[in-house]
Amino acid sequence: MLEELLSGIMAQRREMASSQPSGMQAVNAIEATRRRLLEHGEEAVISEMQQLLQQLSPQACKVLKTLFQAIETSAAYSSNIPPADAAACTKLRAALFSNLPIWVQQIPADQQRLASDVLAVYLSEIGPLSTDSILQLLYACLSAFEQSKPHCCLLLELVPQCLLALADASISAAAGDGGAGAAEGDAAQDDMQAGDAAAVDAASERDKAVSRILCSKGWQAEQIGQILQVFKSITMTKEQVEKAIKKTINACRTASLQLLPPVLYQLMLLSAAGGARATALLGISKLFEHLEGQPSNQVDAEDGCGPLPTRTLKQVEATLLMHISTLLKYDAALGSEWLKWLKTHVSANQFLLQVSFTMSRHHKLEQPVQQLLKKAVQQACEEEAVESTGSTSGWLSSIKATAGKGASVRDLQQGLLRAVRCSEFASELVCPGLVQLASSLP
Repeated sequence: MLEELLSGIMAQRREMASSQPSGMQAVNAIEATRRRLLEHGEEAVISEMQQLLQQLSPQACKVLKTLFQAIETSAAYSSNIPPADAAACTKLRAALFSNLPIWVQQIPADQQRLASDVLAVYLSEIGPLSTDSILQLLYACLSAFEQSKPHCCLLLELVPQCLLALADASISAAAGDGGAGAAEGDAAQDDMQAGDAAAVDAASERDKAVSRILCSKGWQAEQIGQILQVFKSITMTKEQVEKAIKKTINACRTASLQLLPPVLYQLMLLSAAGGARATALLGISKLFEHLEGQPSNQVDAEDGCGPLPTRTLKQVEATLLMHISTLLKYDAALGSEWLKWLKTHVSANQFLLQVSFTMSRHHKLEQPVQQLLKKAVQQACEEEAVESTGSTSGWLSSIKATAGKGASVRDLQQGLLRAVRCSEFASELVCPGLVQLASSLP
């Protein structure tokens, strides 16, 4: 049996570690390990490993890890072993990886821990695989996600590692070809071009992988966080990040409210990496506007001034405001980009006003944000005065020509009042900025 074989191998390795054998003794022990493993046979190893996983054996992960260690030890001394044996070890490693997606999908859905432990063993072993094996694994993981197979999001965690391994292989190929070409004079240019082509292939595979994930219909609410974690580990274009933001926001519309804070936090981190911070802010504000409009998320105000968000929704918004406050401390570009966007998007949206007041609590943003809000109020008052008198001013005309019509005084009053009324769990972030704005107005 496989367990007995690997137990014997580990016992032999422990004996070697305790007795400190000579160089020849170590080589002989490694050769004996290789022979025992290869004599057992690739088919037997794969079959018995599958049986252990199907039986949900607690020893499955330990056996799998020991198996990889035995193969790695043999590979480290591949220069001293027959080419056929070295090839057999490489083939066994490739077979273990090619069977991984099937094995993980066969693990029952309620055995998440076992599936995670199995995946953890594999994550550190991708590097030595051949390019063909990496591509096969990459496509299998993507297909499992597209088909919503069991534990498909766990398999998706292998995608960044596969893409990284492909990129490393491309760089190695380019460096090797470049070195060989330098020795052959004119052939160097051709070899460098071949290396560049390999690098382009790795980038192409990355773009195709991202596209397949984005276009998949299997974005379930409870999986969004894992998907965003995967995206954070992949270099993405701004366009790809914006598509991911829009898809995430759409999926969040039907998600449980308790799932939103960590998911939206991950979304803001992803938007920072892709330079799409403003897109994320707009999407989040529209999401909360949608959620607040749902009867299930509304309660009647005691003063009869219209419905307010439920306690749970206000807690979700407050938690996200706290995340935003923390991010502003460590990401200077976040405040700068949001401020630039808000200058042309000042509105009476309750959440955007809460975000603005949260931003004003940070020293570098306090003055420009307060000036922006003050200007919005003054412009609204000016427009209301114009509408009531029927006259206009050159200053107001120039503003309308460049920025368009802003929020009305009534809308801003309602928005500011609602921002305060909904800040029950984030009053320390919202109220100071509002008080400062009120004191600055004539």
